[in-house]
Amino acid sequence: MNINGINSPAPANANSPAGGADSQIRALEQKLQQLTNEKEKAVEAKDEEKAKILEKQIQEIKKQIAELKRQENKEDEKEENPSSVQAEKPKEPGMGRYLDESV
Repeated sequence: MNINGINSPAPANANSPAGGADSQIRALEQKLQQLTNEKEKAVEAKDEEKAKILEKQIQEIKKQIAELKRQENKEDEKEENPSSVQAEKPKEPGMGRYLDESV
C-alpha cells in the first residue's frame, strides 16, 4: 500500500446527523485496524521509517475518532437535557457584581 496515498476523512460537520458520525467512526476504526496491521508488519520487517510514519497516522486517526465521539456525546447530552441549554437567569441588579468601596 502506498503510504502517501492515504487520505484522512473530512472532519465531521457539527450540523451533520449523529448517524453520519457513527459511520465515520466505523470507517476510521477500520482504517485504524488496517494501519495497525501494516505497522506490525513494518516492525517485523525492521522498517523503522515506515513504522514511524504509520504510527503518526494511527495517532491522527485516534484523535479524529476521539473528536467525533466527543461531538456525538455532546449531541446526545443536548437531546437528553434540553433545559440545560437555556441561558442562566440573570441576577438581580446590583447583587454580587461589584464591591462598593465607598462604604
